[in-house]
Amino acid sequence: MGRAGRPTVAIELTDEKRETLVRWSRRHSSSQALALRSRIVLACADGRPNTKIADELGCDSVAVGRWRHRFAAENARTAEVTTPCSTCSRLVARPACKPS
Repeated sequence: MGRAGRPTVAIELTDEKRETLVRWSRRHSSSQALALRSRIVLACADGRPNTKIADELGCDSVAVGRWRHRFAAENARTAEVTTPCSTCSRLVARPACKPS
């Protein structure tokens, strides 16, 4: 018998996206929020369930599910992850911001 509850959204990462997320999660100049979101998406791409990821990273399983769905939705719309800037602080795949 399968798991109870809704099925999780599968996250597929290209090598380039995976490298970018790993870099963001390890970079000292990244905000802690961006680093956590990067770790969440990387763990989701490895196929782990939300509750296990939340326990490992010390966050809420609802937050893990939120970022799984946000990344999957944005990833479905565009094929490119860009570098974050001050006006694009969310970890989503979208066009780069234009400097002001």
